[in-house]
Amino acid sequence: MMRRYEILLEEQSVANDDPDIRDKADRELALLYLIGLFDRPAEAAAIAVLLNKPIDGLSSTSIKFDRISWPLAVEGLREVKLLLPETVPGEIDAHPLVREYFGERLRKAKPDAFKAANLRLYEHYKLRDIPEAFHDPVRYGLLALAGARGAEAFQRLLRALMAEQIPAEMQSKLPPALRGIAPARLQSALADLDDAAFNGALGKALPGSVKGMESLFSAIAHGCAAGAHNAAFYEVYFARVTRGNEWHATKKLGAFGADLSALAHFFEVPFATPSPNLGEADQSLILGEAAFRLRALGRFVEAEVPFCRSTDAWHIGAGLEQRCYLRRQPVRGAVGDRPGVSCGRCRA
Repeated sequence: MMRRYEILLEEQSVANDDPDIRDKADRELALLYLIGLFDRPAEAAAIAVLLNKPIDGLSSTSIKFDRISWPLAVEGLREVKLLLPETVPGEIDAHPLVREYFGERLRKAKPDAFKAANLRLYEHYKLRDIPEAFHDPVRYGLLALAGARGAEAFQRLLRALMAEQIPAEMQSKLPPALRGIAPARLQSALADLDDAAFNGALGKALPGSVKGMESLFSAIAHGCAAGAHNAAFYEVYFARVTRGNEWHATKKLGAFGADLSALAHFFEVPFATPSPNLGEADQSLILGEAAFRLRALGRFVEAEVPFCRSTDAWHIGAGLEQRCYLRRQPVRGAVGDRPGVSCGRCRA
């Protein structure tokens, strides 16, 4: 049904002699692609972010939405049941199958538009709770670094950045905006920035509840959909969800399910094949953390593959004997150069 309607709109946008019908078809098809970007109801602010500046193939200058054409396109799709009735003013939603279909069609047919739109949504959700003074990439990077490392380590790293003394192997562990940054650029970002403003912004960047993290989870989903796995990891997940090695979402909030859902976006095949856009050490880390969360949720069989593929599984090794005991598999062999972290059954 959805494919048939898509073909109908495509034909109307090309072959119909009436320019009004062509424009209407273009707008409705663009709106369906737009809804396919979301895995939940699309809020008005997120929609505005996509429409404020043209995105070729999605909201380009040839597909114009205004105060008249937008509600007409929405109403037209609601009449044929491709959009759900409005429940929250300004929000637009569709059945999950509709969102999934048109999102996948956009990804395959217009990959550049898919990536550009998701990157725009990533920035929107990443910065939604951040004061505007910290929307500058370097200032945001400093917030992310402070969230991931804690106050004392942050001050040490800041001094090292100013002195250009960050080791090469450490550069990849920094938020992207801080990698190889010139001291002059860093000094410019710090100008007119006092401790009170920074600490206030940091407090807003680190939500204390799962509900407060919803925008962070959305940022991760859109960032990874755009291929920006590394940025989403170091700017959002590691900095603001886990707060570095605090593992805030799981240890403090007990949000194993929500955290696991966020981790899933960093995999090509959850939870077996991490995205190649992450470094080898980060791939190993998310494999081990996914295994830990799966086990915490009682999903022991699913935890086997990431557990045995992670060369970082030593840090959850205390649970290894329980897993292997439940599977009646003896502990044998090793992963990488660390002993005792593979059952020998799934070493491939």
